[in-house]
Amino acid sequence: MKLSIVGKLVFLIGLLGCNKLILRQPVVTDENDWKMFAGSIQRLNFTGEELAPPLVKVWEYDASAGFGPFGVTINGNIICLGNLCGEVHLIDKINGKGLGMKDFGPAIYAPPLLDANLLFLALSVENGSLLAYDLSRGSIVWRKSIGRIESAILLLDNSIIVNTVDNGLISIDKKDGSVIWKYQQFNNHRQSTSHSSPAAYGETIVYGADDGSIVAVNSHDGSPRWQKRVGSGLAATPSIQENNIFIGTLDGKVLSLELSTGNILWSTDVGGKIYSSAAVGEGKIFVVTAGSEVLCLKKGTGEIIWRFTLGGVLGSSPLLSGNILYIGSFDKHLYAVESNSGKVIWKYKAEGRIVSPPVLSNGLLYILTEDRSLVALRKGESD
Repeated sequence: MKLSIVGKLVFLIGLLGCNKLILRQPVVTDENDWKMFAGSIQRLNFTGEELAPPLVKVWEYDASAGFGPFGVTINGNIICLGNLCGEVHLIDKINGKGLGMKDFGPAIYAPPLLDANLLFLALSVENGSLLAYDLSRGSIVWRKSIGRIESAILLLDNSIIVNTVDNGLISIDKKDGSVIWKYQQFNNHRQSTSHSSPAAYGETIVYGADDGSIVAVNSHDGSPRWQKRVGSGLAATPSIQENNIFIGTLDGKVLSLELSTGNILWSTDVGGKIYSSAAVGEGKIFVVTAGSEVLCLKKGTGEIIWRFTLGGVLGSSPLLSGNILYIGSFDKHLYAVESNSGKVIWKYKAEGRIVSPPVLSNGLLYILTEDRSLVALRKGESD
């Protein structure tokens, strides 16, 4: 469905009574929606939509608090974001007007997922950490206590896949909140902690653990497929393309593993800690390090094609749009980097640090800036 049609739909969302979200009309999805973190279940940070700089600010929305490292999600005409004060905000993606807000209490690290009239939300709290909220009625459908969640959730068909901090990987029925299966990975007879978001391809789910292990399980029943120790620690989210997994480690390596077996295909030392997922393009992958470097590697061999140092810490995932790599930095700049050469061709100065990945949908690029702003940028006039 084209933007011109979607843009004419009016989503009447308001606060009825105290702190209640109501959606009056169903969401009409669009092919350019960004429905979950990194754009897909494979976590590729890639969009087929092309947007070249220069860009100009269209609008700015005050979300009242700071954000986690996972950006926003977009479904239809609605942007969903959660903040570290426990608030969910729904915003019109075209004009930036607030459509409603609800305070759920505990910190929200990852954006909510909107599926038809249901909003799925993960909270960093032991009790009641995962919930489904009905936007047509303005009420909670179910709420589940499964442990703290500080990673992005995954929607797979009729289930929600959640990687908890210290209670394992859990599959939840999205209709009633019942547990379908649970997988716990142990290290020296103790449950391993994890802050890595799950990724999926085919019938396999993959995630990383804080102890440096990467784990693959069957998406239907949670049975283990393989486990591989790849570093001293993993905070990054894996990216999966066909039979290849790409992930960075806290000891400064980028690896490719075979999805079916877990065998390491190549490992490249890049010399800086990696906290975020890669952007995966045609024949190339792009990673950022906490040491302010951006690197392009050959997907088949891990050979470094180019590397470039930007200003400030780079803590969030890059976004690949055509031949442009968009990267947010702690130095308050959004950078546009030519993907073939690593050359910075444009930058935008924001009012705060950019700690979350950019998101592109229907000609608008969205960034979250500290300590509380959502900013929309569009194509501007060339100098």
